[in-house]
Amino acid sequence: MARNKKKNRPGCEAAQSNIFIDLVAASKNNVTAVVIAAIAAFVPLIVFLRVIPLAPDVVKFWTADINYDFFSFYKMTWFLFLTSVSVIIFCIGVKNKRIVITKTWIYVPAGIYALTAVMSTVFAKHTAVALYGFPDRYEGLFVLLGYILVFVVVLNIAQEKGALKLILAGLLFSAFVASLIGLFQFIGRIELFGEVYGPLDFFKTSAGRMFITPREYRELLQLHFQFASHTICTTLFNTNYVGSFMEMALMLSIVLFIFETDKTRKVIFYIVSMFVFSNWIGCLSRAGYIGVIAAILVLIVIAGLRSALVKKEVDRDFIKPLLKNIAVLIASFIVLFIVLDFSSEHTISRQFMKLDVKTEVKTGTSGPAGLLDDVKDVKITPDTIFYSTANTAMQVKMASNNLLFYTGDGVLLAPTFSDARKAYVFNDPRYSNYTFRLDRNNIIFLSYGDAVIQVAITSQGLKFCDGKGGFTDIIKADSWGFEGREGLASTRGYIWSRTIPLLKDVVFLGNGPDTFAFHFPQQDYIAKLKYYPVRSYPSSPYMIIDKPHNMYFQTAMNTGVISLICVLIIFISYIAISIKIMLANDRRTVYSTVSLGAFLGVTAYLATAVFNDSLISVAPVFWIMLGLGYAVNFVVIRENKENGNSGCTHTGGG
Repeated sequence: MARNKKKNRPGCEAAQSNIFIDLVAASKNNVTAVVIAAIAAFVPLIVFLRVIPLAPDVVKFWTADINYDFFSFYKMTWFLFLTSVSVIIFCIGVKNKRIVITKTWIYVPAGIYALTAVMSTVFAKHTAVALYGFPDRYEGLFVLLGYILVFVVVLNIAQEKGALKLILAGLLFSAFVASLIGLFQFIGRIELFGEVYGPLDFFKTSAGRMFITPREYRELLQLHFQFASHTICTTLFNTNYVGSFMEMALMLSIVLFIFETDKTRKVIFYIVSMFVFSNWIGCLSRAGYIGVIAAILVLIVIAGLRSALVKKEVDRDFIKPLLKNIAVLIASFIVLFIVLDFSSEHTISRQFMKLDVKTEVKTGTSGPAGLLDDVKDVKITPDTIFYSTANTAMQVKMASNNLLFYTGDGVLLAPTFSDARKAYVFNDPRYSNYTFRLDRNNIIFLSYGDAVIQVAITSQGLKFCDGKGGFTDIIKADSWGFEGREGLASTRGYIWSRTIPLLKDVVFLGNGPDTFAFHFPQQDYIAKLKYYPVRSYPSSPYMIIDKPHNMYFQTAMNTGVISLICVLIIFISYIAISIKIMLANDRRTVYSTVSLGAFLGVTAYLATAVFNDSLISVAPVFWIMLGLGYAVNFVVIRENKENGNSGCTHTGGG
């Protein structure tokens, strides 16, 4: 594809034109961009049931032997298909010299990352998962290679203005549709004149359920997407991933609105910004909030540096409409925030108040009984259960097929059955928080508040249960850092502290893409009992940790520390180039506008990636935006060289 080398002239403005005619015209000469735009536009929106039988080694780390997946499998399938098509068309374009490959060293770290991903899969213990991904995630080797290929393709084709417009259209389309679905999820129901209208959540309507469920399962399955009221998951599986997705779209749409001069496009960007903002605040993802705040703070610092370094007279004719646009957005966002916060009984404002990490650095995360912090240890021998807390200890002993209960210093306790609690309790006030019951399978359920352990009575004596009918040992996993802060960021401190010691084993190659669950110390039951909130039965000790809640740890564990270094080089290089452009560039073109929007979106995503993982629902959009950012940066650098980086030109953002 020929690159647009037309120079912008001072004072020229974007011509008024029909948006759809422009896109149709651009699609004729940018077939590769059409496919990339389709990935951006439709892959995040795919929701459809796939019933997947699981292999025995996976079942051990899953809640059942079948995965009922709505949000990931078909996203993976269509992403791989469209990526393959785009790469084939791209290669044909290169062969026919219609596409010129950009010469850049960034292919080197990208290639090394791809190679380490391949080699990590070759030597993985769980090859099938490494190839295709873990249940509900499906981010295996093929998907990781797809991310890199999409990044490279976009980096090369988006330097042409028609391709750039198509890809932007795809990104904004998925953001708008996902936000529309999400806003109705947040509203839930509407009551007017005594009549209740709803549910407004598309997936809770009969039409929506038919739309996302194969015919053969419509009568068999009762769908219940278990999300709290006034929260948003839209088509992206989880509220945290909604935060990651919406922050990128929000930053991009805001910048496009601020700098756009075409009235039609400006209205479109404004509408998209409003819908995306509603989902960004309504998803209640604090990680998503932090990402946007981080991006804005970075922008403020860069603006301050530019002001200090570049001593120029302010162009009031240029600044005045920008300030007006910013004021319109801020006022609109404030009104929208107040309306949604009031309608949700201040759910949103309460979530923003929780951004103060001091509320989460306590040791552990107490459940409803407020006792999980007290749990100290559990030891199981063939004839004794020893359960210790901060102030008490209990011994449960087997004697002639009878269970006897003792205090820590050996005083016999007498249990009595409580109809109210449907379990045996102890009259000693020091042990009022303990309960136990014995089921028909000779499984002892011993509880301290909400902290429950399961111990089986077998012919070989007492054995600790793994929560799925099997027997296992209790281990104490190695940890590093976050001592006393395991509850940080919704228990991420605990996961990170147990993940860091594992990194020494994955320096050169990782364990295989999407295999984190197999290598995390899942038998660290006592720590999980202490630090994980009790959400449902079976309780916290048996929670399977299938992701590190950190994209950087995820990359290191799955494909190796060297691969992490490679992607960090790609990210840091992009940020450095973008900052250099913002500090020195005096020209306002469509490319510099998109450069700013992509930079803020990527920066927000990378900040949020400290708390969120990569997932097929969102990651394709990130890699497309990253490739887009590189592409427009290359154009801005080239245009600045051609124009000697002199003069100040302000043109429309379209």
